[in-house]
Amino acid sequence: MVCTDAEKGTFEAIADNGHNPEFVGRTPIFKVELVDKAGNVVRRGFVKVEIVAEKTPDMAVTIEGTETYGCANTQSKLYKFEEDYLRDNIYRLMNKGDGSEQGMSHEEFWNTYEYLETSVLKNGVALPGIDAPSLIDGVATDGKATKIVIWRFAHGQVGNVGITGANLYATLTLRNKVSSNKYPKYIHFHFAVKVNLPVIALDTEKTKVNDAFWDKDADGKYIAFRVNAKRPGAITSPASECTISQDITKAYVDGTYTVNIPTGVCTESTYEIESTYSNGIKTTTVLAGVQLNGTTISLNKSNTAVKAALNSEKGLQAVIIHKYMIESGDTYIVNRFKVTFIRPVTFTMPDGITVKDGATGGDEVSFQHDGLLTDWRGYAITHPVWESVVKTHGRWKTICVPEYTYVDGHYNKTKDAEFNLETETVTFTTGTDLKMYTGRESYAVQEYRLITAADGTQYWGWMTMDYNKVFNVTDVKISKDAVRVELALQAERYAASQAVQTRCVSNDDVTYNEHVITASSEVSFTNITGVNYVPAVYEYVPATEVEISHEHSPKPHYAGTVNGQTSGCWEWHQWEHDHEVLVPGQFWDYYGEIKNVVLDINNVSTSLEYNNHKLPDDAVLTQGATNTVKYENAESNIGYSYTITIPASIEYGWGILKTDLILTAEPAGNNK
Repeated sequence: MVCTDAEKGTFEAIADNGHNPEFVGRTPIFKVELVDKAGNVVRRGFVKVEIVAEKTPDMAVTIEGTETYGCANTQSKLYKFEEDYLRDNIYRLMNKGDGSEQGMSHEEFWNTYEYLETSVLKNGVALPGIDAPSLIDGVATDGKATKIVIWRFAHGQVGNVGITGANLYATLTLRNKVSSNKYPKYIHFHFAVKVNLPVIALDTEKTKVNDAFWDKDADGKYIAFRVNAKRPGAITSPASECTISQDITKAYVDGTYTVNIPTGVCTESTYEIESTYSNGIKTTTVLAGVQLNGTTISLNKSNTAVKAALNSEKGLQAVIIHKYMIESGDTYIVNRFKVTFIRPVTFTMPDGITVKDGATGGDEVSFQHDGLLTDWRGYAITHPVWESVVKTHGRWKTICVPEYTYVDGHYNKTKDAEFNLETETVTFTTGTDLKMYTGRESYAVQEYRLITAADGTQYWGWMTMDYNKVFNVTDVKISKDAVRVELALQAERYAASQAVQTRCVSNDDVTYNEHVITASSEVSFTNITGVNYVPAVYEYVPATEVEISHEHSPKPHYAGTVNGQTSGCWEWHQWEHDHEVLVPGQFWDYYGEIKNVVLDINNVSTSLEYNNHKLPDDAVLTQGATNTVKYENAESNIGYSYTITIPASIEYGWGILKTDLILTAEPAGNNK
């Protein structure tokens, strides 16, 4: 054993006849001693070594490719080292390094090499969770009883791609498992695949801006999409309806907003507020009161920062971004535009107000609400006022007069008649043919009434009614007399059942029906043996007047128009009186609550230069309880006019508005 590289610890086994292949694979043990300069052994040990054949350099082959990210479950192309490629680039190029032989069969190759390991790097860093390259057995029946190397992965396994793309480098390594040959120790199969992001962008050719809704600069460049308060439905609409919101998609003409997305790419789309600006200055963070819900942007009316920005000189703006996210987690900003919120109300103090110097008790001027405020549309906002109005009241009253009718004296039955029959059933057998009878008879019906004679006199008597009552006997009787008795009893029973005193008088028109009963027939009939009759009792009711029953017509469901108007049984009665009513202000409640103007008397400035723009000595300004201001200067009367500028503010539903009230102070006239 000869040391050929002391630093690497490499030895070479040499026999008398040179390198002997029989040495390969043996593992001799050597004693190793460490000696000092004097030759003394300081440390001793034993080392086991393995004698191997010196291999030719490793071989490596590479396939390159590109992918455009689709969806998480999108499969990449199939990358593979096929049989023909392996034959031309691996098998035929194999050599021992001594020039004695080159190439080997695929059977020899796969008997020599075995799978060692795989790895996948993304941008030079190991990528866990992604499918690695693999060895696939060939199909013997196709004459390809060899192996191939393939790689396929799902796009979702790549993770974030990044704007410059993701560089994937996958490797499958084979190891030479035969220590005695000099073929390469390792064969590396490399796959270099770059995954790129799909191109997702706004189609500026198809997308059209809603021109009328945008602010533009002098060159016609679009600056910001305008968002204003909702239009009030009426002059008395409540403040709860005064909101500031808008669908941001209205910034573009309906149906034209187009984002180009390649087929097969899975995306999610959202709108976000990227930043906000208050009085022209970008806020540190997005104002919490500026809110975006889906595609609707709105302002929180209770947010103090929003109110301050909205009413500032340069107002409130928000920058909106339209984002798309693909399933790799990569995001695109396809559009970015600014929204400007229109101040709902403008505050302007009146011009041309003058105050007189030296006025007794001071000179007080009024600047009431009317004319101070206008809304974003240019409509005046007016204060509610009390007015005296004539109030008209009315109601419907019944006007029906009771009517009466004369009712003659008459009899009312107080007790029904009692009419009881005593009967017996007779049964016998005929010896010969026997005749039996049924029948019918009509009776005139008479009621006991007050009758008026032809001379006008009245008397009680029986009055024949204009109808007859017919009675029938349907059960056979032994004789005609028995039929007549039964008919008479039916007439008496009917008369006794009537409410007024009634009797029935026979018309003597009885009709008999003969029934022949043959001999030896059994006959059964009911025979009347007695009658118990107690007449009804009647009470006389004297003549009297009775109120005619009347049903009122329905009460009208509408108000009358003039006093005395009638409708059926009803008449309209109305009266008037003076009444104080509050006349609502125009849009006062909608933009409210609106308070009185506040004048900052402590920060007044003037056009006077001699005293650094202050009020003259002893001149005093005082704000009244309402929208008034008093100027008083009795001691240091001025000799010329000057202006007074007073900072003014007013609070309304969407914050505080500021402006200046400018007064012109006029000197007192001579001899006044």
